Amino acid sequence: LGIDDGDDKKGMVDQEEDLAKELKGEELDAANSLPGFEFRCQMGKLLLECASILDEEISSDAEKRAEQRKFCVEAAIQVFGSLLAENDEVIEVWFLLGCAFSSTKSVDVETSKHYFENSLEMLEKVKKGMEQESTSMEMMNQVDEEVKSSMADIDEKIKEVKNRLDGLGSTNDSAMEED
Repeated sequence: LGIDDGDDKKGMVDQEEDLAKELKGEELDAANSLPGFEFRCQMGKLLLECASILDEEISSDAEKRAEQRKFCVEAAIQVFGSLLAENDEVIEVWFLLGCAFSSTKSVDVETSKHYFENSLEMLEKVKKGMEQESTSMEMMNQVDEEVKSSMADIDEKIKEVKNRLDGLGSTNDSAMEED
């Protein structure tokens, strides 16, 4: 009696392992069939743009537009989330996820703040590295306009993220006032 139970359990475990291997294979095939990283990033941006257009347009069917807008934002979050899972070192994806969560109708301030703060931290690390490189290049009289332009670009991006974070603070304050 005890031997048969063990055999049944072993058979069930083997079946579960086979099923798990099959599912992993299907998930792997699905992941390998996804469009490229850049394409998906652009698609997420387009989804956010569509959401903002749907938000701006005045229509007689506001409920339908709100539903479409919600779909676009949620789809963008899924796309950016998959990109982040694939490569969490791309600053733009962190920033765009912050934008997506701040685009939800009931703004998810904490989640947006998390993504914006991570992108800001990454940008500041890049800036620090560029400053160190620039300093060593200056010592050798090799600083070129491209390096200066890149540093100015990083400064602008840092300013943009800080503005978004400040905007979240005011969004959070106004939500608290409404309560």
